[in-house]
Amino acid sequence: WHRLPGVARGCPAAMGQSGSRGVICCAKRDKEGLNDGSGVLSKAPQFKYVEAEACLPEDVVFMSYSPMHQRELDEARRLAIATWSEVRVYLLSEQGMGAAPGMTLTHRFRAPAGQQIDHVVFCEEELSRHLAVALGPVPESADVAAGGQEHVIKVFSCQPPMASPRSTSARRRDQEPEPAGGVVEWSGKSGGAVSVLRGHKAPIKRIAVNRPYMLSADVDGECILWQKNGWQKTNAFERRGGAALHQGGLSG
Repeated sequence: WHRLPGVARGCPAAMGQSGSRGVICCAKRDKEGLNDGSGVLSKAPQFKYVEAEACLPEDVVFMSYSPMHQRELDEARRLAIATWSEVRVYLLSEQGMGAAPGMTLTHRFRAPAGQQIDHVVFCEEELSRHLAVALGPVPESADVAAGGQEHVIKVFSCQPPMASPRSTSARRRDQEPEPAGGVVEWSGKSGGAVSVLRGHKAPIKRIAVNRPYMLSADVDGECILWQKNGWQKTNAFERRGGAALHQGGLSG
């Protein structure tokens, strides 16, 4: 069982951050107040920090939460938790003041044999409809020594199977339907992905997103900019450019 420090009422874990116990989206002192009798922080805290538990076979190495900014009350809140070999997506629900949020497992992805998960992040800060998962060969595998298996980003839909495509404006106004029941397994030839992004030749360790773009970076320092074209299109992402921007690359 693993405690999830980032599951906090009103203040979720930062997108794509490590699952380490010490990583939370803002200082713990700001939530609890300094209580030293001086300054703003001596007042009652504006956030309530709670913990939740999830049963996973390995240590959690990545977490991502969305929407980061809750502008629409009806927009679903989701938490993605990943080990090196598995990703689980939970639908969060309110359980009352001071209580840990309800966590319903809705989607799961298991890395194919010989591959590992290098990063996870929701594709948008204001919606939790799509999740990007970076995949690459396990460092000790024979494929790495032989120069085989590419490093890719697979984008999965987190929407319930019964959900129909809708425009962005309609999605923001309408309430997202509840899951039909059961856990959706992202599997099959394409792994159930709606998009597969190729171009990296080294482990992808960072993915950053905003409304129109997604930026990915690997350990060799190669950065690729992807433009979002809309989820209703076949080519939901289009590569706009790439360059080696960091000598020595990015560490995990």
